[in-house]
Amino acid sequence: MVSEYQPWKSYSHNGIAPGGVPNKAQYFDAIRQMYPWQSLTTSIIQKKQFPLWNPYNFSGTPLFANIQSSVLYPLKLFYLIFPGCIAWTILVIVQPLLSLFFMFWYMRTIKSSVIGAVISAVSYAFCLFASTFLEYNTMNHILYLLPLSLVCVEQLKIGFKTPYALLLVTSVVMAFFAGHIQLWSGFAAFLLLYSAMRIFSDRQNPKSLHIFSGIVFLVVLGIGISAIQLLPTIELILQSARTSQPYNFLMEHLLIQPYQLVLYLIPDVFGNPANRNYLLSDSYATKSLYIGILPFILALCTMPLVKKNGIIRIFWLLFACIALFVIRSPISGVLYKIPIPFLTSSSPSNFIFLLSLSLSVLAGFGIDSVTKKDGTTVKRVLLALFGIIIVTFLIGRQQSFLSIKNYVFSLGLFGITAFLLSIQLRIPKARVVCSTALLFLLCIDLFYFFQKFNPFVPASYLYPDNSLIAWLKQKPGIDRIWGYGSAGLEENIASQLGYYSSEGYDPLYPKQYGRLIQSSENGSIGTQFTNQTRSDAVIHPGWGQTDMATNAYRLKLLALTGTKYILTRIEDPISEQTFPPSSFDLSGEFDGWRIFRYLQVLPRVFIAKTYRVCTSDQDFQRIFFDSSFDPKTTILLEKTPDISMPSDTPLMATAVITSSETNTVSITADSNQSALLFLSDTYYPGWNAYVDGVKTPVYRADYAFRAITLPKGEHQIDFRYEPESFSLGLKISIACTMLALVYIFLRKSHAE
Repeated sequence: MVSEYQPWKSYSHNGIAPGGVPNKAQYFDAIRQMYPWQSLTTSIIQKKQFPLWNPYNFSGTPLFANIQSSVLYPLKLFYLIFPGCIAWTILVIVQPLLSLFFMFWYMRTIKSSVIGAVISAVSYAFCLFASTFLEYNTMNHILYLLPLSLVCVEQLKIGFKTPYALLLVTSVVMAFFAGHIQLWSGFAAFLLLYSAMRIFSDRQNPKSLHIFSGIVFLVVLGIGISAIQLLPTIELILQSARTSQPYNFLMEHLLIQPYQLVLYLIPDVFGNPANRNYLLSDSYATKSLYIGILPFILALCTMPLVKKNGIIRIFWLLFACIALFVIRSPISGVLYKIPIPFLTSSSPSNFIFLLSLSLSVLAGFGIDSVTKKDGTTVKRVLLALFGIIIVTFLIGRQQSFLSIKNYVFSLGLFGITAFLLSIQLRIPKARVVCSTALLFLLCIDLFYFFQKFNPFVPASYLYPDNSLIAWLKQKPGIDRIWGYGSAGLEENIASQLGYYSSEGYDPLYPKQYGRLIQSSENGSIGTQFTNQTRSDAVIHPGWGQTDMATNAYRLKLLALTGTKYILTRIEDPISEQTFPPSSFDLSGEFDGWRIFRYLQVLPRVFIAKTYRVCTSDQDFQRIFFDSSFDPKTTILLEKTPDISMPSDTPLMATAVITSSETNTVSITADSNQSALLFLSDTYYPGWNAYVDGVKTPVYRADYAFRAITLPKGEHQIDFRYEPESFSLGLKISIACTMLALVYIFLRKSHAE
């Protein structure tokens, strides 16, 4: 943040030159999305409002419906008790701690030994996937709930128990509210598949179908209770720019390639992005297969026991099922020919956590089998893995991609682990000592990669104040901000600092708005979304002396979105050619910043006399970007409004925003005739308008904004965000909560 993002990189921190603070260049999304959303939702709740809408980014966008804002996640109560930095840190810390506890509990429930349960818990809680996504502070909150849910299944398999039924429903709901719908879908699918395998494996139990149907019903009730979040999220997904990944990109970059399975042995064989030496074009986090050398060896040692041990068989089957969707193969090549919800629209590799859980469970049983067998399986596994490590070294050195340091570290871990396992097999009396040493080695192993990737920094580096931030919080008011050249601000910083921006970065945002923003480059409405534009809606960036003044398309959109202030830096090549005095006025200058006021900007709200109806994207862009078109006097609509406006009477009208809150915008307007009132906030289902308390239709105006018809005279206009998806979801959630309580009470009474 303080080294690479504006406005912080232009300031000195702790005596270090601007832009010079060392950093690992990780967790961009934590800075650009997760933390700002948590800050924003907390601040809104503290004002005793419900955070349905984010008014600061994308000229306004749904906030609650964006599931990653995790408004209803119970542990967010920490944000209402502690300062944001403290609460964030607490929620980071509890993720692996709860995973440790619940994984240990689950392993003991299925009769693993204590040492096996500890190894499983450590390898799962601190597997590389968990470590690399730790600071997102959403995904790992789903990870710890999965073993807890499996505990509930095991208990309900024996007989209906009210506490575990309630706990299962609660786990499903909490996992959904945690804030990552893709991982939640994997969580739910794994839970149901595991339940089916575990319950129906007992062929002698006549109640298997009854037990399984009960568990399914509890999961469905959990989904129903989540409807308050689910329905707005589905609505946003349908309205959003989120599309399926291109087939070739998904197959070649988002899936685990077969040769990348070596990452189970040497996680940094291709380097590490925190060290700036990562060689793959793919994300390091989505290739984070590693669970530790020891657990991987132990898991492989259970393969001969597949036929004898039901739990081992189930988890190898689960591993194989998940691998079909995560690892590239001819089968996955066929599967991904068609769009698959929660898979093709994101990275299927995010389901690595299910592979890690499966192997971690197997590792717990592996340590038990190692201590009971003659060692033949262990020797074969060690020899096979040693051969793979040697071949990797030979190929890596020949292709010049292997880091010797990373290779030696992993080879050393492998060698020590193999030595301790050999001692454990040959000297039965040394098993306790060897097991303890192996566990200690596992902790060192996983901690090494944990600390290598994760940054720990002074709290003073977390969104520190500076002179520009002070200006942003006071001067602009309701007007929007944009940065030119090197003064460009990261999009979602607006949500953190509370100023208004026409830009935004979010995996889910209104696609109509995104298409319009794309036209700032060349005047063409976007027809497709790329890997960048499906998450980023940004005004086309500018650079140099002439680019600002010569891009008429960008200027027109800046004017339409009410972007009044343009930030610049003194180190950029700027002159009167860049900001002609006829269109720009120097509004402020301090600490290397120059702030220009755009004189042609339209107010956030204004009244226009005329309109034109556009029936297609091509029609809109042809009219809107015509040099003779004036958006201040004419509004472009999708359909004819219910209004008659005199053509010969000069319009005399005023409109002023008197209040701009999270879910409401209040306007006082006065007009000498019937007209159209335009508000440059994003059009989205659920926004209703009231003129003097009477509801009136809201029209999509100028492609992505709002307009209403305004009768003659002085009026009070209120725009209120009242999404039906939220209201309906709330009703379903209440009904399903009551149904769940009644069902569990009746089952309890029946069991008694």
